[in-house]
Amino acid sequence: MATFRKRNGNWTVSVRRKNYPEQYATFDTKVEAEDWAKNIETQMRKRAFVDTTSAEKTTLKHILERYSDEISIQKKGVVQEQSKIKMICKHSVAEKTLAGLTTSDIAEYRDNRLSGYGDIKAVSKKTVREELNIIAHSIKIASSEWHINLPRGNPAADVRKPAASKGARDRRLILNKDKTICEYQRLLKSAKKITPMEEAITLAIETGMRRSELAGLMWENVDLENRVAHLPNTKNNEARDVPLSSQAVKVFRKLEKNKQEANEPILNMFPDYITHSFIKICKNADIKDLRWHDLRHEATSRFFEIGLSAMEVASITGHKTLQMLQRYTHLKAIDLAKKLK
Repeated sequence: MATFRKRNGNWTVSVRRKNYPEQYATFDTKVEAEDWAKNIETQMRKRAFVDTTSAEKTTLKHILERYSDEISIQKKGVVQEQSKIKMICKHSVAEKTLAGLTTSDIAEYRDNRLSGYGDIKAVSKKTVREELNIIAHSIKIASSEWHINLPRGNPAADVRKPAASKGARDRRLILNKDKTICEYQRLLKSAKKITPMEEAITLAIETGMRRSELAGLMWENVDLENRVAHLPNTKNNEARDVPLSSQAVKVFRKLEKNKQEANEPILNMFPDYITHSFIKICKNADIKDLRWHDLRHEATSRFFEIGLSAMEVASITGHKTLQMLQRYTHLKAIDLAKKLK
């Protein structure tokens, strides 16, 4: 049964029916109110009614903040994801209710992020794709786990994401004419000023470990006699053993002199500190466009160049598929030809 009331020039309508929560809304005209009430009553009569009251009261910002506290906090990349969530919440799209949020709203957010808006600079396509994924997943969780019914489904699900960049980053350390790796030598020389970055850089290239894996490596997980480092906690949530080259063992032996307890981190540096230090090292060494993750690319490429198979390289680096390895490996046809009969 629908009840209509006129207040301050507007029409408020409420619909009550057994076994359903009361529904109410406000309209400019009585005709609009009557049409809405008829639609609600029809849905209830056909048992097709979905209560969207929560979606009408809950903003995207509220969902993102809850997602940050309950979902992001469980991820390895919690700091980076929570930073992205804070940025999304600064945009007007975050003030929209889930009931009022449309695909067009999210598409507008995408375009604003790519071109820049207000005092906020434009960001990369990769960053925008990651932000759109966060929005879509937070709304999906709100619907499936937090019992917030969406009147039009997930508005972020069908938003076109910026195209991925063609080809992966393939930056490697530059060689001198005599094939010596001059950039590597300059890196190590510059790194001597920030202990133990010289050792961290060498281990990154010798082992192919990720930044977080190196930062979290404990003495109790390194077996120098058998030349193996055990990684119990990786990005893929799968433990793996990394074989150590003679150069890597040499570096660990050097660091071992300062060892105090077996359960202490070997490098004793946070991942972000490694990155910030590496930026300073590259600047002081006058090395352009080199990132910490490029050292992993360098290591992976070297593994292939010494003749290791894709399966062998994957067991060292922790890559899940050959396609992922191809993003880091760029083999020359002339080198492959030498292996053919």
